[in-house]
Amino acid sequence: MTVRTKTAIITLTMAMLLLISCHTESPAGIDNVDPSVKILTVYTDADTLYDSASGSAFTDFSDTLLTEQLNFKVEISDDQELYKVGIIAEDVLSGSEYEVIISSAGTNGETVISTSYRDFPVVQDAPFQQFYLKAFVSDDSENTALSLIKLGLNITKPYPMILLYEQLGLLTEIEGGSVDFRNKNGELAFIQFMSKGCLSCEEEAREMKIVYGDASYDISKFSHSVFGNTSFTEQEFEELTKNVLRLPFDCFWDSDGSVKEFFESLIGKNIENQVFAVLPNGKVEEYDYLSGSFHDWIDLMYNTAYLNK
Repeated sequence: MTVRTKTAIITLTMAMLLLISCHTESPAGIDNVDPSVKILTVYTDADTLYDSASGSAFTDFSDTLLTEQLNFKVEISDDQELYKVGIIAEDVLSGSEYEVIISSAGTNGETVISTSYRDFPVVQDAPFQQFYLKAFVSDDSENTALSLIKLGLNITKPYPMILLYEQLGLLTEIEGGSVDFRNKNGELAFIQFMSKGCLSCEEEAREMKIVYGDASYDISKFSHSVFGNTSFTEQEFEELTKNVLRLPFDCFWDSDGSVKEFFESLIGKNIENQVFAVLPNGKVEEYDYLSGSFHDWIDLMYNTAYLNK
């Protein structure tokens, strides 16, 4: 073997070792360090509910948030740029968690996160819902941390139909009439979201049409509203709901997605083609096709709302 050949082999071997090392070492710039967040104080305009500096024990569910603003003063830190900070509410009954409020985290140090009863999902029957509240922070690498403590509070329940009016005002039905959803408060209100080509949505609307004509149900005690999204044009949605399906209830073209966004914030999840029942007590129930037929679910919601129908 010539000297030139040996040199070539050594050069190739070194190049391969360098290539392997480049693929096995930890990539530069990766942030594997979690940020941190600590709740310092929780307060309203009238009272301090929790103060970490006082050393006094916090008693869960001894305080109730009514209509005032609730403020969390927290201390956050990270070795990289922070991304967002917020409050998570844990349903004391189911253990489900909801992001109540989210804001830009800014820089390391102290910051205040403010929320109110309007930001909480409607998931419990009682007029005052119970949640464990905790703070969270995340950085640009999606590393997330939760506060070590969580605080149990009673939260006034927001009533969806009133909140809908307060946020969006009167809604215009596909045929031009104005609808005030405050009039549905305290009654059973079905809310359906529909996309173009959703055959199950059309079947559910037809089933509700049958219920509307069933004398065993008191039509004055409940309503159904259908919201079509922008997969339809306005003309297509009107043609389907009023000329093809001939639906006897209010239909709305949600042109900017504002009603969909309102209900997503209300229930804490994304919506596509779901049907919801807003009960007279404000609780929101979602239809699950795996649990039974749509007609049976309508009947269940009606009987739940009006035990002595």
